[in-house]
Amino acid sequence: MSKQAMPIDTQHVVEKLTGAGVPDQQARAHASVLADALQNFDGQTRHRFVTKQELVEALAPIHEALIRLEARMDAMEAKIDAVDAKIDTKIDSAVSKLKAEVALWIVSAGFVQTGIIAALVLEIAT
Repeated sequence: MSKQAMPIDTQHVVEKLTGAGVPDQQARAHASVLADALQNFDGQTRHRFVTKQELVEALAPIHEALIRLEARMDAMEAKIDAVDAKIDTKIDSAVSKLKAEVALWIVSAGFVQTGIIAALVLEIAT
């Protein structure tokens, strides 16, 4: 990475330091060290942060994968709903058959009971 111009006015720093009683040579050294430190810090921090566009580009594959996953989940939900509907139909059919069979047994039991009662009444009457 190339060094860019620092947003620090070293001449102004030198003037402030010399105005405060710091010898000129020392003031220039302080301003130079400060400018170098700020430039190094700026160069180091530039590698630690990303722009919004870089972040969007880095997350694009993840976003696309999530879209594909969501589509697959929708397809799976549709299949599950279809299987659920088939199961409900089969259960309803089985329950209907069972109800019919129970009704047949109840009617048959009623006829048998009626026959037994009629036979007993005839036996008692004779």
